[in-house]
Amino acid sequence: MKQFCCWIVFFCSSFNGLAQRDLLLVRGPAGAEAFEAKFEAQAEHWRRATDHPDFRFTAAFKRDTIRAYLKKPQPEGPLWIVFIGHGTFDGKTAKFNLQGPDLSDSEWVELLKPLEREIILVNTSAGSAPFLKALAAENRVVLTATRSGYETSYAHLGEFLAPAFNAMDADFDKDGRVALLEAFIHASRRVEEFYAEEGRIQTEHALLDDNGDGKGAQGDWFIGVRPDLEKLKKAKPDGYRALQIYLAPEPDTGLTDTQRKERDRLERKLFTLRDQKSEMSEQVFYERLEALLTRLNTFYPPSSE
Repeated sequence: MKQFCCWIVFFCSSFNGLAQRDLLLVRGPAGAEAFEAKFEAQAEHWRRATDHPDFRFTAAFKRDTIRAYLKKPQPEGPLWIVFIGHGTFDGKTAKFNLQGPDLSDSEWVELLKPLEREIILVNTSAGSAPFLKALAAENRVVLTATRSGYETSYAHLGEFLAPAFNAMDADFDKDGRVALLEAFIHASRRVEEFYAEEGRIQTEHALLDDNGDGKGAQGDWFIGVRPDLEKLKKAKPDGYRALQIYLAPEPDTGLTDTQRKERDRLERKLFTLRDQKSEMSEQVFYERLEALLTRLNTFYPPSSE
């Protein structure tokens, strides 16, 4: 079992490959001087975190600019969409505030529908939970600052999320880089600590969905980076895809994008097999484990030792 765990850590890798990666920073109006400083600090953290040769950073403040950006020809690499600003929810429709007319969750659904590239959407605004349910889909990761549209007080998640990508105490699996899942868990803990230190009732609970079911998981639903199956209560676990997504580029392994995607698909099968261990005999488990590791081994160079 110890050897199996070592393989899990070793095989934790990036879903992002050599293709062009983009980050669209959707910035809303601050509305007050205190928020202006907070939003600018968050934007700067995202700029720094994506300061890599294969990343292209774009900021947008208005609906027409966003629409034009998403309608232009798209490359094959992943697209990150990060919201920094305020959000609203009227009981039916969630919106993210922009300069001029806002865009609702349903409007974002239509904007993203034609895109075939992988999308990582991060909405750090208050009342953002409906975006997760509306936008969750295959080949997407959706992260929201709240678990309900009715959590409408200012959300602090954004203040902790982008810095987490450069925080080595967020590197829970000690692979030298911080994955999206690790940043999410780390930031969720920081939010909880913030409210405890302030002596305030916590009014935001972030969610992450990467399996497309639109339910999501909270940061405290993980033991390290593994889903807590007891808390999930047989629900399909989130987190495996987000554990393979990084802002920092992957060290050059000589693999093509197609090979990287196949490697990551096999790794997710490995994670799922681990969760199903108690449902099968030991012999069957280790037979399936050996088969998966044998296939995965073809994506790694022989050890020089």
